[in-house]
Amino acid sequence: IAQEHGVTPLEQPADFKQRCEEDAFDIVNRVKSIQVQRLRNMKNMDLITKLISLQVQIRTLSEQDTSSPDCSSILDSLRELKSTLNPSNLGTFDDLIDVKIQHVMSGLNTQGNLHSFLYMHPNHMQYI
Repeated sequence: IAQEHGVTPLEQPADFKQRCEEDAFDIVNRVKSIQVQRLRNMKNMDLITKLISLQVQIRTLSEQDTSSPDCSSILDSLRELKSTLNPSNLGTFDDLIDVKIQHVMSGLNTQGNLHSFLYMHPNHMQYI
C-alpha cells in the first residue's frame, strides 16, 4: 500500500542491520586499502567493523524523519558485539561504548533528528 501512495516501505530491523554491517565492512576495507601497514588480526578487524556498523546505524537512524526510530537493530548489534568480547573487557565496553550509545539512542527517541551529530569529512569519505 505504501508504494502505491509514493511512500517508501519501512526496512525491517534485521535488513537494516545487515545493510549497515555491509556499509561498515566497505568502509573498513577502503581505509584498510589506504593504510601502508595493514591490519592482519581478523578478530580486531571484525571488532572495528562491528563498531563502525553501530555508527552507521546511528547515523542512518538520525537522518530519518520519524519521531521514534526503531533502535532494535542497534540493541541487537550491541548484544552481538558484547557476546564476542572477553569477559574481562565487558566493564570497559559498558563504560566506554554501551553507555554512550544508550545515551544517543535516548536522544534519537526523544528528540527525533540528531543532525547536530552528523559530520561530513571534507575529503569526501562517506562516513567518518
